[in-house]
Order: sequence, then C-alpha cells, then structure tokens
Amino acid sequence: MDILQLMFSFRGRINRKMFWLATIVFAIGFAVADLMTESAEDSTVGIGLIIMLALIWPSLAVQTKRWHDRDKSGWWNLIGFVPLIGSVWALIELGFLAGTTEENCYGFPPDAPAGYDNVDIPRRTVNPYLENPYKESKTLVGGSNISNAWRGR
Repeated sequence: MDILQLMFSFRGRINRKMFWLATIVFAIGFAVADLMTESAEDSTVGIGLIIMLALIWPSLAVQTKRWHDRDKSGWWNLIGFVPLIGSVWALIELGFLAGTTEENCYGFPPDAPAGYDNVDIPRRTVNPYLENPYKESKTLVGGSNISNAWRGR
C-alpha cells in the first residue's frame, strides 16, 4: 500500500504496526498545529487551523482501515463520540487487538504473502439469502429476491 492510498483511501486493511506509525505522525502534526494556533500571530493561527483540518481526513482513513482489519465497518469511528468509554474502546480495538487472519469482506490481510488470493478460502457472503450477491437479480423488478417477495412479485 503506497502512502497516498494509506492517507486518502477508505478501502483496504492495515495492521497495528502501520496504524501506530501513522498515529504517531498524526499526533506530531496535531501537536505542531496546536502550538501554531496558540501563538499570538494571526498568520500562524490560520496555518495551524488549516493543518488541523488537513489532518482530519487522513486520520479518519487510517482508522477506518484499521476497523476494516478488525472486520468492522468504518462507521465504528463514531464510537469516539461516546463520552469516556468511546475513546478507550477505540484505543483498545485499534491499537492492541489483532485483526482477522483470513480474508474478510474488506479484503485480504495486510500481511498476506504473495499469491494468497489464490488460496481456496471460504468467503463470507454479504447476504446469506442470495446465492451470489454480486450477480444481478433475475426478477422482473431490480433488487434482491427477498424485497421482491415482500412486495408480492
């Protein structure tokens, strides 16, 4: 994974080592920006705010990839808004617990050897009621067979 994909893409998975390296870089960046915003000069305050705003997107992208490695949605980033418990939960999940060792719905493990995708691994389906969720429905109306059955079609 290259640096642009790490910082700006919300797809894929990263391991704990990559997460901690990125987190340390972001912490330094936020600390520098915080020092700039506390200065008395208006120009450095503005630059500090711009740096803070620019670091939000990459930090969310890195956290989302780490949630993906734990086989959870990126929406788990919102747990940080829960007072007291949310930040601790996110720190434990993202920083200390290992990710899934097999392929999950977010991709292959970040430490997978070359050719790992050719190994016969049982895949988790998105919707267990559909035979193949990636094919289009053969019903008259688009959507899943379940929704068409519910509509009486």
